[in-house]
Amino acid sequence: MVISLINVGDEIILTPYFTDNEEKYKCEIIAICDQQLHVSYPVNIETNKTTFLLEGTQAKCMVLSKREGLFSFDCEVTGREKKNIPVIKLSYSDKEIMVKMQKREFVRVDAAVDAAVHPIGNQFAPFVTVTEDISAGGIAIRVKNPFSYLAGMSFITWLVLPMKDGQFHYVKTECEVVRLRAVNELKSVLSLKFKTVPSDVRQKLIRFCFERQLTLMKKRDNHIAK
Repeated sequence: MVISLINVGDEIILTPYFTDNEEKYKCEIIAICDQQLHVSYPVNIETNKTTFLLEGTQAKCMVLSKREGLFSFDCEVTGREKKNIPVIKLSYSDKEIMVKMQKREFVRVDAAVDAAVHPIGNQFAPFVTVTEDISAGGIAIRVKNPFSYLAGMSFITWLVLPMKDGQFHYVKTECEVVRLRAVNELKSVLSLKFKTVPSDVRQKLIRFCFERQLTLMKKRDNHIAK
């Protein structure tokens, strides 16, 4: 059931399709019923002003799920309703979300954060590097060539996550090798998926990815505006 994946209180980012300006809006899920999300009135991320989306507006919905991480799907504005606070109603597809969750299609964000990598055995000496991207399901890190690995090999990684409030969170995860992609003669990118992630660590990863995605959106919009 999608209700176990998306929950009241989850934050979402809406990006309407078919518009001249790719504006983005943040809101919060107030209720879930009848195959619809009831969300607070959207607030423009750039101007911080509340707006009203017309019925029939189609949009990409990016959800920061407290349980499952950061992922996205399509939705459509189907109306509005007055509860304790005014809400707009968004329709969505259970099937689409379930497919994405089963495939672990979480949003990956470009992020260069410090990482320390330790083998579980003695396959290589521990080393420090930086990430290429991060998601709730795994990371990609930079490695020097030549780098010997076996598919399924497990590592322990320590990540330093700089948060928007100025704090730094140090998180430890066990990862498994997925693939190695050569960038040039000197460097490759190693993709890793998380094997075991304690709930408190998962929440820190989810929050970091969400904050990073918002930062990247603002930078891109400011660049386009110039």
